[in-house]
Amino acid sequence: MILEPPDEGSPAGSNTTHPLSLRIAAKLVVFTLVCGFLYVAKPILLPIALAAFLTFVFAPVVRGIQTLRAPRILAVLIALGGVAAGVGAVSWFGFKQLSALAEELPAYRVNILEKLSDIRSLGRDGPIKRVSEAVESISEEAEEMAASEEEQEGEGAPRKEEVEKPVEVVLMPRGDPLGLSRMTALRPVAGYAGTAGLVLLLTFFFLYYREDLRNRLLSFAGEARLLVTTRALNDAGSRISRYLLAQAVVNGTYGVAAGLGFWAMGVPYALLWGVGAFLLRYIPYVGPWAAAVPPVVCALVMYDGWTKPLSVIGLILVLELLSNNLMEPWLYGRSAGLSEVAIIISAVVWAFLWGPIGLVLATPLSVCIVVLGRFVPGLSFIARLMGSDPGMDPAAQLYHRLASLDTLEAKDIVRRNVEERGLRETIDELALPALALAARDLQSGIIPAEEADEVAEAAESVMEKAGLHASPRGAAMGGEEADSQLPLVIGLPAGGRFESSALEFFAAGRDDCRWRLVESGILVTEFVEIVRRAAPAGVCVVALSERSLLRARRWCKRLHSEIDSLRIVIGYWGAEVGRDLPRDMIQAPEGCELATTASETWRILQPWLALEPATPEEAA
Repeated sequence: MILEPPDEGSPAGSNTTHPLSLRIAAKLVVFTLVCGFLYVAKPILLPIALAAFLTFVFAPVVRGIQTLRAPRILAVLIALGGVAAGVGAVSWFGFKQLSALAEELPAYRVNILEKLSDIRSLGRDGPIKRVSEAVESISEEAEEMAASEEEQEGEGAPRKEEVEKPVEVVLMPRGDPLGLSRMTALRPVAGYAGTAGLVLLLTFFFLYYREDLRNRLLSFAGEARLLVTTRALNDAGSRISRYLLAQAVVNGTYGVAAGLGFWAMGVPYALLWGVGAFLLRYIPYVGPWAAAVPPVVCALVMYDGWTKPLSVIGLILVLELLSNNLMEPWLYGRSAGLSEVAIIISAVVWAFLWGPIGLVLATPLSVCIVVLGRFVPGLSFIARLMGSDPGMDPAAQLYHRLASLDTLEAKDIVRRNVEERGLRETIDELALPALALAARDLQSGIIPAEEADEVAEAAESVMEKAGLHASPRGAAMGGEEADSQLPLVIGLPAGGRFESSALEFFAAGRDDCRWRLVESGILVTEFVEIVRRAAPAGVCVVALSERSLLRARRWCKRLHSEIDSLRIVIGYWGAEVGRDLPRDMIQAPEGCELATTASETWRILQPWLALEPATPEEAA
């Protein structure tokens, strides 16, 4: 049974820890209860959520009207009244256009019959007919075989007398003098109208008492969490506002382009289809398909042949491709702070809980949940699961793939980083931290010793494919073949195979000096003698785990005691001072320097080599 460490500040002997499995089960139970509550309380929560969403939409409009020195109540009434008038105008326009279309449809009866005839001929003479004939022949043979088997089994068995079925009697209601059936049919419409009125009323009060509601919500957090809660509310508001603005631009651009395209092609009611595309695209995933059906059907009904309908379909496909691959990535980006998978899953969940309105509110509600996870420590797993930030650090991703011996995906990770940042930065910020993670897992026993060589070989193969060469110019491993005019640096891995690979990567990425790398198993006396004879400009000792860091400190103390003028730097790469680096080891031994990153190690080595630091242009 795995126990989580006790919380900070809790007594060492307190029973505040629980099994990890129990905590996960408790979270699942709470999640189930919350989903059940949201589903059951839909009639109450849905108007409130929709009103809060509309408050986010209209709050900037109300603030803009108030800047003209208009009273708050007048600004709210103007905003809501303008929206209500716009919705009414669009509804009236759509109703008139649809009514005109319905009146014109009977005149195109011939076109409809011709299209149906073409479809029937396709099934009568084309591949559909052949498939259907094959299926019918197979089914007939199967029926004949079943009938023959029944006849064989029924021979000699007494026949049962057929029983007449009773006559079904259906009681028909009398007339409906009070019109109750019509009232029942209008009940859903009345329900939707009542919900819309309630949402409009709630939106009015939310806008009018916006600051008061905000202050009351902040008061629940208490004075100690006031700043954090304020930042959470501001973060949620800014994310939702950016998302809504981007969505309005994308949908508006699509609607205008569709309307103009249909008008240029001569499709009737082009303005209606453009407005419909703008409005329906606010419904994720389902809306674009629903917006594409009416103009296609209209072209099929009103035009002879198939040229015009296929042109309309082609225009819709082109607009969809441009919108999905150009407009949405450019404008949306990560404005909502949600991953693509999280957006899809949230749409499914909220559509199941709250229906079509839940589908519209899926992204804003999920944004609020992710922001809550960012600022509430107990809900941080939500931000990791649904947020747009990568779930793992790139170095951790690379190490995970190397540990799985998945060199194909590991090469893709390295290749992307090399293209974006360059080879040297990839070595310093990706490959070396990944090897540091591997070295620490090896020290902890998570990686068996016999698998360490396989992981290191996979890392070397991946970096070689990325363009890293084991012996670049001026970085010979032995030092004899290199240019003797360049200063010499001796490298010592203080651990095992991972430290050796890390030192090779670091040396191959810097060709402004000669490198001589010694084996990790060398004796101290032999290493001191090598340093005496070579007289290097400096010594670089690499450690990737706490155990190898202890060994590096002992070696550096011995070297400093033997050769007082020797310059030594310890590279403890991939560590964070104060968290991964032990407190008593933050200070380097006497006569040595300590660096926690590869770039910092190189900055320490450069003055020793009498080289000018690289300019930003040269580093790029």
